[in-house]
Amino acid sequence: RGATHAPSDDDDGTHETNDDSDDVVRTELQDKKELILLEAGCGVGNTLYPLLQSHPELTVFAVDFSPTAIRIVQSHLLYTTGR
Repeated sequence: RGATHAPSDDDDGTHETNDDSDDVVRTELQDKKELILLEAGCGVGNTLYPLLQSHPELTVFAVDFSPTAIRIVQSHLLYTTGR
């Protein structure tokens, strides 16, 4: 599992997705119009946002115990409610 970090001032907000995660999403989407993913323990979104960038039809519900992590996820440029 990759290290979770808060974005720095020079962080462009892009991170590479884990190939395994990307393969699972791609396989599950083959015959479906929509795929809904629950990411429990999303941290600051280091897995979440690369998957959303690669798969715009993906809907993700992300949860974390850390209010700070949730605020960072919500401040991301790709964050929208309902996606």
